[in-house]
Amino acid sequence: MRFNGKELAALALQPSHKFDKEGILLVREKQEGLFRRSEVSTERWCRLRGNMLFYFKSHDQYSEPAGVIILERCTVQLDPVGDEGPYSFVIVFDGDGGSVQLYANSESERDAWIQALHMASYEYMRMQLRALNEKLEERSSVEKSLSLEATSKEKVIAGRQS
Repeated sequence: MRFNGKELAALALQPSHKFDKEGILLVREKQEGLFRRSEVSTERWCRLRGNMLFYFKSHDQYSEPAGVIILERCTVQLDPVGDEGPYSFVIVFDGDGGSVQLYANSESERDAWIQALHMASYEYMRMQLRALNEKLEERSSVEKSLSLEATSKEKVIAGRQS
């Protein structure tokens, strides 16, 4: 996928009321040194908007995003064997897309993030749209049958009056 870095940064820096969820998470990141590679959990300010999870180096309002995770073709799962603490969860991408391990400060915060991330995907929104369309079709067919019933009653009444 191609993204325009300046547009993503501008999107990430919008006011808080434009985001679905914000808060501090520990993000497991790969660190590459001169002779070794390691993974480190770093505290990040995270902001969820639509299907994009932005994470920042600090909570400072002028801080630029350190990265963005696109939440498509993935699942969000509890991680019972988290290294950094008991409130870990993981975003697992379909195929060989890898995973991102995250940690919250409490069980309730972890559960709120899991729910928000689950609802952020395009697939979830498509599923909701499908369910709403089914309800709309059901309601339309009920209204149509009520309308036909009322029309037939009117004809019966008109026939009796003549």
